[in-house]
Amino acid sequence: MDFVREVYIDAHIVNGLLKLSLEGVVPQIYTLYSNTAHPEYFRFSFTREYIKGSSLRKSFSTIPDSKLGSIYSRIGMKLNLVKEENIVHNDLHSGNIILREEDCEPFIIDWEAGKYSNNSETDINILLNSTFNSLRICGRAGLFKTLENNLLKSQ
Repeated sequence: MDFVREVYIDAHIVNGLLKLSLEGVVPQIYTLYSNTAHPEYFRFSFTREYIKGSSLRKSFSTIPDSKLGSIYSRIGMKLNLVKEENIVHNDLHSGNIILREEDCEPFIIDWEAGKYSNNSETDINILLNSTFNSLRICGRAGLFKTLENNLLKSQ
């Protein structure tokens, strides 16, 4: 099943996102169309892979500790690939990571706030704050340090 989305994306990150879709960091982008030009942004329509699953935020209360640790290690590896493309998501919270239903593989979505930059600390800080808050809400705040370590050691 495919998903069609029309968004404003910084033109500087489009090539990087296409490469990241081939590397499994973001859902596979099949077709990209430029609709209108803007001085800083281009309006794109694209067809991308539909990831059947739920957000990381919704999954904190149901996924075992060891599996969450593994997921955070994979997120760290994927963020390293994003960093290599000099892209910053700018809104990378646990609601913008989809876990594929069949294997809990994480995919980063919603890149509208993305920018061309080499400051990946922004994404990591937003994600860690979101993670802590989500864990606290579901009574698992003690797991935070383990997830933080898994994320950072994969960088």
